[in-house]
Amino acid sequence: MRTSRGLLKAHWGKITCLLLGAGLVVGGVSYLMDQQRFAATAAHADGIVVDRTVSTSNNKTTYCAVVRFRTAREQPIQFTSGECTNPAPAVGASVKVLYDPDNPRHAKLDTTWARLTRWGFGGAITFVGLLFAAGSIFAIARAVWRKIGRQRGDGVRDDLRPHATDTAGDR
Repeated sequence: MRTSRGLLKAHWGKITCLLLGAGLVVGGVSYLMDQQRFAATAAHADGIVVDRTVSTSNNKTTYCAVVRFRTAREQPIQFTSGECTNPAPAVGASVKVLYDPDNPRHAKLDTTWARLTRWGFGGAITFVGLLFAAGSIFAIARAVWRKIGRQRGDGVRDDLRPHATDTAGDR
């Protein structure tokens, strides 16, 4: 019988993928829950794009809207959106804003693209994590099943194609 160290050595790649998948699932679900919590408690406001900042990454330029709005208590707030786009947002354009009533500087654009980006990112991370975890569990279970079959002498094979020793009509 193998020791746990021997099992880790033999299946380190599968175990690493399983841990990676579990971490992605936990991170993705946590991100989605945070987004849901924010959306449930956020206040709505109308804002206006007053400026835009330029962001360049990998020779790709995007523009982030600088938005000004007033809270329900008439407090003026200005923030730079985390959702950057190309083409640039038009200065003077009206936008919908979600903000935390307890911390109005924690604000986000309430556009369809911004919602899709936030929810899509969390969903994609969770989905990829599930794929990693499920694939790893399947690979580990298959390896264990084969090991048990070899120990019992069941003749477990790697493929399901008929071999010369198979008899189709014998019962």
